[in-house]
Amino acid sequence: IQVIHKGDLSEDSVKKLTDVAQAAEFDIPPNSFDNTTDVKQELWFVDVSTTLNPSVINEFDRFKNKWLAVVFNLFDEFVFIDVDAISYVSIEDYFETSEYRDSGTIFFKDRSLGYGSDAKCFAVFSTLMPKALESKYFQSFSMINDDYVFDQCHKYLTPEEKIFKNFFENNHQHQMESGLVAIDKSQHIMPLVISTILNMSKKIGGCGHGDKEFFWLGFMVSGHRYSFYDVEAAAVGKLIEKESEDKLRQEQRSEICNIQLAHMSYDDHLLWLNGGSQNCKFDVAEDDWNNEKFGFTKNYNNVDELKKEYASFLEVEHAVIPTEKGGGWGKIDGRCKGYVWCARYSSYIKEYTYSNR
Repeated sequence: IQVIHKGDLSEDSVKKLTDVAQAAEFDIPPNSFDNTTDVKQELWFVDVSTTLNPSVINEFDRFKNKWLAVVFNLFDEFVFIDVDAISYVSIEDYFETSEYRDSGTIFFKDRSLGYGSDAKCFAVFSTLMPKALESKYFQSFSMINDDYVFDQCHKYLTPEEKIFKNFFENNHQHQMESGLVAIDKSQHIMPLVISTILNMSKKIGGCGHGDKEFFWLGFMVSGHRYSFYDVEAAAVGKLIEKESEDKLRQEQRSEICNIQLAHMSYDDHLLWLNGGSQNCKFDVAEDDWNNEKFGFTKNYNNVDELKKEYASFLEVEHAVIPTEKGGGWGKIDGRCKGYVWCARYSSYIKEYTYSNR
């Protein structure tokens, strides 16, 4: 494990992380699994501050720190994982996927939302794809044929072409979830450098939410192949049954609401999730308790009960994978800093039938 930083990681933090990674005995929190093990981890701390110009070092803040991690880590092949992301399968499994074997990358989809971006963003990005001279002299070929993608029926497109169409034609900004990515850096160092430059750009750096879209955009601009895992983003937790709004069609509605964004396998197993393991990862229970619009005073006796609920671990019982067509995600209110999203599922009797859904 390598922790990349720019000289801003305190000695106290280094000591705490090292103690946890190398502890002879580690108290694992109570859980319902019997396969937990205490394995010492090899932990490296890589200070990249001397490689950065002092005039720009502070521009690598918040999400942009990821570029330091993916560009300057010392691995040929790596899995980057957010500090609050949790993998439920072995890290090696991502390298064994057909997506990674095919392209040296595996990316995952974001929630299917309808949020757009400034029109200039799409105009600028569309001009950056490899042109004829680049193909001739640098063997850099465009992975996407935009004319074909824009004219073709959606169901016949590859996952990467669907992402491209949603972003450039449908003006949907949120396409990629970058809490976990696997990349063969020995093949793809140039796309990572280009991704960094795009995200750091003053003019287009705000065209994506944080770093997310710049991963695949950097690959697109450089003419390198990349692969998206072809399963929509999901929510996992306790399923809430909702009252039917259409009695005639015998509508069935349910949803899962929490802060985590989950990613399921092709055979419906949980691969990983982003957002941590707690019901709310922020210390905002008292603020939310005092906010009347959330209505917590009706369901909890006091603020301590809400604090306990927020600090409790997510209970994974079901998963909902909303359709990519949109409308499957929504927010109930601004609790937990507005991080709570609901994945919604509904089915109903088709017209002129008795049981078909």
